[in-house]
Amino acid sequence: MEKLVSNSTSLICLERINQLDLLESCVKELYIPTGVYVETNISLPFIQQKEVTNTSVVSSLRIHLGLGESEAIALACELKIPVMLDDKKARSIARNMNVPVVGTKISNKRYCSK
Repeated sequence: MEKLVSNSTSLICLERINQLDLLESCVKELYIPTGVYVETNISLPFIQQKEVTNTSVVSSLRIHLGLGESEAIALACELKIPVMLDDKKARSIARNMNVPVVGTKISNKRYCSK
């Protein structure tokens, strides 16, 4: 996979099992919005922190989702790239916004097998 935006949960799960390097091997460009960085405090050379420009989308999403999920979906929408989400509600909302969604398990199987 060329580019991907990640939410906090996916990064936290991969960090807990010492598999963050797996993302580096299968995604050329990994973006996280500021809200995800604040929630995870994960900073690695291959992860690029990027500010969301459309804050009105984030505000609308915050009615139903957390900050990290809202910003991740908004950033993926802006960049027109998939977002990695595991939360069922967040995945449904992203799909309704026509944002391609992958989950941590799916991304590992489908996009990391070389």
